[in-house]
Amino acid sequence: MEKHKNIIDQLYNYKGLIFDFDGTLVDLNINWKKLKEELSDYCEKKRKIKIKFHPLNEKLLEIREMIGKSFYDELIKIIVRYELDYTNYRVHTEFINFMNSWPGKTAIYSMNSRKTVADFVKKNFIKTPKIIITRENCKELKPTSLDLLAISQSWSLLASEIAFIGNSKEDALCGRYSKIKTFIV
Repeated sequence: MEKHKNIIDQLYNYKGLIFDFDGTLVDLNINWKKLKEELSDYCEKKRKIKIKFHPLNEKLLEIREMIGKSFYDELIKIIVRYELDYTNYRVHTEFINFMNSWPGKTAIYSMNSRKTVADFVKKNFIKTPKIIITRENCKELKPTSLDLLAISQSWSLLASEIAFIGNSKEDALCGRYSKIKTFIV
């Protein structure tokens, strides 16, 4: 894992930058254990389904396929409530200041909710990234190459002209699968 300043110095070598959200631009500091327990309790109470939400996104998709989008949306509302608890946020201003002043193309690629990312961008960005991919509009859950390659294609840039900045094993795999240089912070 590299320090933000060291990474920022290297980013000037690229034409397009894709940033992960939680853990990279901001630490949402969600109590994941409590959230997953609430989701499990909700499923058992409302639908008599016993399920552990690990890994979270995969289990959410299982629920959507098994029960349907309406119940899935109820679960997403619980998650969004946790994600929007701004009192726990720790903003990584170095990256945000860089993105606000950098003249190249920028995108955010996150498995968080559209509302969470949009609210954060509205409050913290002067220059809104043109592309924002979230849980609701991703082609496939991380780790995958599909969304990073879709961004590359929409920008008409080669993978070698783009960098992806993330913070997790899944982010590293996305970069490897898409052959896009990935920095893990």
